[in-house]
Amino acid sequence: MEDVLGPYEANGVRVPALAQPRQHLAVHPRILEGYPVIAGSRVPFHIVAALADEGAKPAEIVEIYPSVDPAGVPDAQDFARDVARAAA
Repeated sequence: MEDVLGPYEANGVRVPALAQPRQHLAVHPRILEGYPVIAGSRVPFHIVAALADEGAKPAEIVEIYPSVDPAGVPDAQDFARDVARAAA
């Protein structure tokens, strides 16, 4: 299973690691059925990335989701870009 969850390259596209996608992101089967979230929270990475991409500052995101570590915001954006690239 590690070969599927770890990073790999397919058809010239780098697919990011899914077991530990970024330092401030977490994947746990009991939290949102294994969907990547901001570590220490239940907030999906794509929600945080979308807010940041729309111009919300990390402090504003933390006001909305107090369990989110502001350091997770750039990780969420970076991972969202990797996922979008891999899906294209």
